[in-house]
Amino acid sequence: MTTPVSPSEHPSSEPTSEQARRIKQLTFRAQALENRKAATERTLRSLLEGLLTVDDILTDAVQRAAGNGTEPPRAVPALFEEQIGAAHRVLRQQLLAAGVEPMDLVGSKAVPSISRVVAKEPRASVPADTVLEERVTGFYADREVLREAVVVVAVPGPDPDPDPDPVPDPAPAPPAPSAAAPERNQPRRLPRHKRRTRRTRRRS
Repeated sequence: MTTPVSPSEHPSSEPTSEQARRIKQLTFRAQALENRKAATERTLRSLLEGLLTVDDILTDAVQRAAGNGTEPPRAVPALFEEQIGAAHRVLRQQLLAAGVEPMDLVGSKAVPSISRVVAKEPRASVPADTVLEERVTGFYADREVLREAVVVVAVPGPDPDPDPDPVPDPAPAPPAPSAAAPERNQPRRLPRHKRRTRRTRRRS
């Protein structure tokens, strides 16, 4: 036979004041850690975006030195060009070690979620929406989009005509001959016997 238990003998399901205080402390600490984590992620993202700006500058310098297809190569000292290329490679290696990698979208189909189309060019040799150029390189960070790419894509149409041979600059005109200096009128020198005659007349 089961003995009935009075309500006062049941264990209380409500936390005591001490338990409530500890739960409140744990909740506060968890919220503080979450806020700190979010702040760290924002700082890291800002740092990575700053490094991407450096990457943009070095990429542009490398392309200008080598010629990007639309502009001829720029004349730069060989040592300076090597240093720019080396700095760019080191930066890319460091970004890759931090989980940041370029998208490399050229030749693939443009995807709106990771790229922004800023120009279109007719092409008959590639499918429509194929990325022809990344004007700004897109990057992933831990397989998430860190920065979208800015791209040029293909649209149906004839391929553009190749650029004609550049017209050489005309030869500089020869310098105009300088005007001859005017001759100074020098006093005419008298013969010696006439000069003696003049002196004799003056004395007399």
